[in-house]
Amino acid sequence: IGVPMAAGTAYRNGLSVGIFGVGAGKRLTGLNFGGLAVGAGRDVAGVNLAGLAVGAGENLYGLNIGGLVVGSGNDVEGINLAGLVVGAGENLAGLNIGGLAVGAGEEVKGISASILAVGSGENLTGISVAGLAVGAGESVTGINFGGLALGAGESVTGINLAGLGVGSGGTLTGFNAAILGVGAPEVKGLNIALAVGGEDVTGMTIAPAYFRIENGTLNGLSISAFNHIKGDLNGVSIGVFNYVNKINGVQVGILNYIHSNRKGLRLLPLFNARFN
Repeated sequence: IGVPMAAGTAYRNGLSVGIFGVGAGKRLTGLNFGGLAVGAGRDVAGVNLAGLAVGAGENLYGLNIGGLVVGSGNDVEGINLAGLVVGAGENLAGLNIGGLAVGAGEEVKGISASILAVGSGENLTGISVAGLAVGAGESVTGINFGGLALGAGESVTGINLAGLGVGSGGTLTGFNAAILGVGAPEVKGLNIALAVGGEDVTGMTIAPAYFRIENGTLNGLSISAFNHIKGDLNGVSIGVFNYVNKINGVQVGILNYIHSNRKGLRLLPLFNARFN
């Protein structure tokens, strides 16, 4: 027990209480309660509670609660709660709840939630919920909800929901739903949004306003006011106006256009299919 601080040693084990803070030069282990801060130059492990911040120069393990910030230079693992930010320079794993943001430079795994954003520089895995955005530089996998947006640089997989848009720079797989848009070069699964698009789409798409394939293929079913398939359709499109370059399936709508059909059979009302 230190007044004002419990500090001054390289290693501290057991119960440590400091009015202002608890600290160690290298490693801090046990039950640590600091009025303002708890931290160590290398590792902190155990139950760590501070009015402002809990941190470690390298790794942080256990139950970590900071009034403002919980974080470390390398890894953070356990139950991590902070009024503002929970973060790690490398990996973050466990139950992570930050008032404003949760993030890591490399990977985030577990249950992560914040008012503004949850993100990682590489991969994000688990259940991720944020008031504004959920994202990762490489992949997002699991059950994911972003109040405005959800996305990843390479792949998004699982149950993916967002207020405005869900997208990926590579593949989008699973149940994908947003108010405005869902899109990726490769989309697989059930997709619901006002507008949905991709190069190759497999599965079922419900896009009340607009559905687009750009120089690729739809394998499955699309329901939209305008099915704009600038490629191949292997399946069924249902809409007000259906357009496709080449078809192995059927179009059902008020007007149906198939570019590869011979003249006179390209634009038909109600129904169209491949006529050689």
